Amino acid sequence: MAVARRELWRTHTNELLELLLHKELIQSAKEKGFQRNKLLKEARIKKLSRVKDRSQRFREKTDGKIAKLMHVDVQLQSVTGDLKQNDGQALAEELTNNELEDVVRGIYASRSPGRTEANLKRKSAREVVREDTFRGESEDLQRHHKARPLLRVEKRQGYLTAKEEADSLRSGKLRRAQTGEVEEEKYRLITTLQSEEEIR
Repeated sequence: MAVARRELWRTHTNELLELLLHKELIQSAKEKGFQRNKLLKEARIKKLSRVKDRSQRFREKTDGKIAKLMHVDVQLQSVTGDLKQNDGQALAEELTNNELEDVVRGIYASRSPGRTEANLKRKSAREVVREDTFRGESEDLQRHHKARPLLRVEKRQGYLTAKEEADSLRSGKLRRAQTGEVEEEKYRLITTLQSEEEIR
C-alpha cells in the first residue's frame, strides 16, 4: 500500500514538474516575444525619427535656397523694373554696367564672399585688355572675339594673355590661308597635266 502511494506520488510529482516546466517555457517564450516586439517597435520608431529628421533637414535646406532665390528675384525686379509695363522693350538700356555688377556681386556674395571682389576685378581688367587689344583689328575678328569667350590656354607660367591669343589666332588663319593657296596650286597643276595628256 505504501509502495503504491509512493508510486502515485512520484508520478503526480513528475506530472506537476512537467506542467510547471511547460508553463515556464510558455512564459519565457511570451516574454521573449514581448521583448522582440518591443525591440522591433523601438527600431521602427528610431527609423521613422531618422526619416523625419532627414526630411526636416531637407525641407530647411530647400526653404533656405528658395529664400535666397526669392531675395535675388526681388533684387533683379528692383533693378529691371516691372517687365509687364514696358513689355521687355529697351531693357538693355535700363541696365547699366554698374547695376548689373551690383546684382552679380549680390548673387555671388553668399557663395564665395572672399573671392567675389577679386573675381570681379579680374574680369573687368580682362575685358579692358580685350577691348584695348582688339580695337585695331578687322571687324570679322572683333565679331569672332565678341561671340566667343576668351580662351584660357595653359602655359608653364599661367595663361595666355588676350594679345598672345589674338596673335596665335592670326597666325593660325595665315597658316590656313597659305596651305589653301598651296592646295589650289596643286589642283591647278594636276588639271593642266590631265588636259595636256588628253590633247595628246
